[in-house]
Amino acid sequence: SRPIMGNTTPAFSLVLALVLPVALVILSISAYTRIGRSEQYEFYMAQAQESANLARIEKDSVLQHSFWAKTLESVMSAEKYHVSLDSRMLYEQAQFLLDDMDLAVRLDFRPALTQFFPQGMVLTRFQATSSGVYILDQTSGSVLRIYLNNKGFYEIDDEFNCRPGSYGLVTVFDLVDFVALPANKENFRIMAVDNRGTLLYCRPGELSSSQYLAAPETGWGRIAGITLDDNILYVLDADQNSVWMYVGRDPDSTDIKNSTGVVYPENPIKFFDDDVPELGGALDLVVNQLDVFLLHQDGHVTTCRYGPDKEVRKTECQEPAPYTDNRVGREDKNPWIFPDTEFVMLQATRLPDASIYMLDAANTSLYQFSYQLNLEHVMRPQYNRNYPL
Repeated sequence: SRPIMGNTTPAFSLVLALVLPVALVILSISAYTRIGRSEQYEFYMAQAQESANLARIEKDSVLQHSFWAKTLESVMSAEKYHVSLDSRMLYEQAQFLLDDMDLAVRLDFRPALTQFFPQGMVLTRFQATSSGVYILDQTSGSVLRIYLNNKGFYEIDDEFNCRPGSYGLVTVFDLVDFVALPANKENFRIMAVDNRGTLLYCRPGELSSSQYLAAPETGWGRIAGITLDDNILYVLDADQNSVWMYVGRDPDSTDIKNSTGVVYPENPIKFFDDDVPELGGALDLVVNQLDVFLLHQDGHVTTCRYGPDKEVRKTECQEPAPYTDNRVGREDKNPWIFPDTEFVMLQATRLPDASIYMLDAANTSLYQFSYQLNLEHVMRPQYNRNYPL
């Protein structure tokens, strides 16, 4: 055994001489990292506690908002190094008080689908109905349908056909917008429009049908959006600075003029009179009875009230229409834009509250306004480590 020991000892010593310094360095780095992370956590938490103490005694609401914002920022910095019960409690307190001053409501998000949409899709319009959720894909110019399965998730309906193509003698080009339809004999659930004024009626599991809209005398410029209200289809032509109205009819009724339906065979009615706003940057529109709200690319809104009796009163517009913003720290209480937002679409609801919702793409938020454009709530995602937006 002695010769063997003699042969292996130098090799073992060499390995030990190489490994030991490396192990010591690793242990030192590990200890330094743990201590460094702990020190960073304590540093930011001390800042957070100091800001929170100042906020609790401050009487001025603007300064109080600033202190709680600093508290939240410091806690988030601390939690990059460690998450504790103290940090979570302080985070939730600061966020709750800030949200109250910001008119903010937190929403919990989770994945809606267990599968992915095809790569390259750009989703620009959404409509939720009793038959599913319909989504416009700008890339393909098609409308998709997702439906709820018995496990509580949505699935993509691969058999839903609402896309450009030939439908009999009518050719449909890229779809630019769509609306959910009221109950109708053909059971069509949505109606989409292409960039040349052609309507496409779609329903799950069955063939789609198309129909030409009678073009205005000036022809079509750029159709930016459509909406449906009280049996009237509104078409926004941004390039022509126009909104056109089409009355829905039921061609199977014996009293066609007085019947209502989802077919639009007549010539369009001009919405504007002498007061015509600039609509070159218009993105979308919603309607509430006689009032039309038009969203522009820079975030401002034009409001117009239709004058049905031209002898009494013509259509009048307010351009831009001011918002009302009563959040703490906002100096301008009647801004016509929100500089820190990027509104990309809007929808109107009447139940449970009569509201206009605008999607803010810059902050993944929803802004809820009254029909007088008073800001009521800002709906923001609740922070979730498992499902980050």
